Amino acid sequence: MHICAAHLTDRGSINLSIVRSISAVAVLASLWLAVNPAPITVLLLGLFALAYINYLVGGRDILYPAFTFTSVWAMVAVVYYLYPAEIDPLGGKTVLIFLGGGASFSLGSLIGNRRSFPKRPMDGEEPKTEVPGNSSLRIVLLSYTILVVFFYLLDVRKIGEGSISLSPMFLIELRMKILASYVEGVNPYSSRFVTSGFVVVPLVFWIFIMEEKRKWAVGLCAACVGLYSIFSTGRTQLMMVLCGWLFLSMLRRKDRTFRRTKWPLGFAASGIIVLLAVNSLLTKAETQGPDALNAATSLTLLYVAGPLAGFNHAVYHPEDFNGQPSVIFADVLAPLSRLGVVRYELPEGVDRTVFAPFPINVYTCYKPYYEELGAIGCFAAFVLLGGIQGHLFGLAVRGSRVAALVGAFLTYPLMFSTFDDHYHSLTGTLIVIVFSLAYCHLPKRMKFRI
Repeated sequence: MHICAAHLTDRGSINLSIVRSISAVAVLASLWLAVNPAPITVLLLGLFALAYINYLVGGRDILYPAFTFTSVWAMVAVVYYLYPAEIDPLGGKTVLIFLGGGASFSLGSLIGNRRSFPKRPMDGEEPKTEVPGNSSLRIVLLSYTILVVFFYLLDVRKIGEGSISLSPMFLIELRMKILASYVEGVNPYSSRFVTSGFVVVPLVFWIFIMEEKRKWAVGLCAACVGLYSIFSTGRTQLMMVLCGWLFLSMLRRKDRTFRRTKWPLGFAASGIIVLLAVNSLLTKAETQGPDALNAATSLTLLYVAGPLAGFNHAVYHPEDFNGQPSVIFADVLAPLSRLGVVRYELPEGVDRTVFAPFPINVYTCYKPYYEELGAIGCFAAFVLLGGIQGHLFGLAVRGSRVAALVGAFLTYPLMFSTFDDHYHSLTGTLIVIVFSLAYCHLPKRMKFRI
């Protein structure tokens, strides 16, 4: 039986050598800040300090959500600091919002996970787990996945005007047609059965990663996920699958300290960056010239650093976004609007473009919360999000397969919070929760035999 559960690592104690190390780092940081008192310096130092504190608070577990959140932000801030082209400098107000959000998310994770460490299993004791899934039920899910991908490819062929290909030009044209449909408010796909695959196909793949021993079944499921991700032409589907897989793979380890996981983590991070560059090579018109590799590399760096400059523009130029409908509550207001309870206009599929000084239309996860709720409301929202992630983390490390699946789904909005906000997708999260509960508890009451 494959089960996604592992021991919580020991938190250890802060000894004299650690105190000396922290003191030395604090002195060096103070000197750096004195030499370069720019807001980005404050942001870098603040994020690294939060990441280290969360690492200790989280039991030196690299999966602890607050550590993941702040360390990802710290790495992105480094890329911003070293960005090789002109980029708008961050203002002091923007830096305070970023650090306030990081501290708020950390507080939420601590509150949500407060019962985890006292109840962690003793060394050598396996945590309690739920009943494993039925192998025949997984074949049913695999059959469903194959059908979804088949009809999805038929839609791709229809959008591609009767053809389908893995060539860069076909994928570029396909992406432009899909984006144009969303901008016009039209769903380019034929049915909800097809679009359900955006959530269900990764979920089935994660279930197979967790529990399936038959290599042919895992390989077939991976092929379905690959086809679905490639022909979605964007980074979201592929990165969501990879982030969830990384979460579940790390969850299997008993020792998740940075010392034990730095090499696989470094390899995974490098792989994600390379895949982002490959995605740019295959789906962007800018990367089809003779200098394609340099263009793809520049686009990848822009994806990483650009949203910080974009949010800075949103903070200091709010008038550029006047009149935008609510994004945070879209999944609640949209159905109420269809029932005539409220008047609500759906937000555009693509956000407005600003110049920082390059064109950018993504603004980190902070923009909708800050824009709609203000700074205090934004921080309160991050306490809530951190609490949810922290609670799921605590349940997952004690053997809950439901929490592991929902946590895998939320790893993408956590790791790509520097790019955009995906937490507000209430519909997708509810589908994941219902699907996970059904899969993990249905076999207890119903037997599937194939």
